[in-house]
Amino acid sequence: MNYIKYFITFLITFLAPISNALIAILFLIGADLIMGLIAARKVKEKITSNKLSKTLIKILVYEILVISSLYQKLAENYNKIIN
Repeated sequence: MNYIKYFITFLITFLAPISNALIAILFLIGADLIMGLIAARKVKEKITSNKLSKTLIKILVYEILVISSLYQKLAENYNKIIN
């Protein structure tokens, strides 16, 4: 059980510098989802789970890109320190 607590603490600590960006991305994707649902309702388009699953993929891709850019920045700084 302690491993889970340590892992969650690590994630919170590691992602703290970019937490605002991650939250903003979630907010903007949520707004995109709501606008898409409203537009689909206006044109009487059928809303399916397949189309909604694209939102989950979008969240995963965007969040992973932001987190990986943090890794890249940390690696660059580490490289500068070593050299």
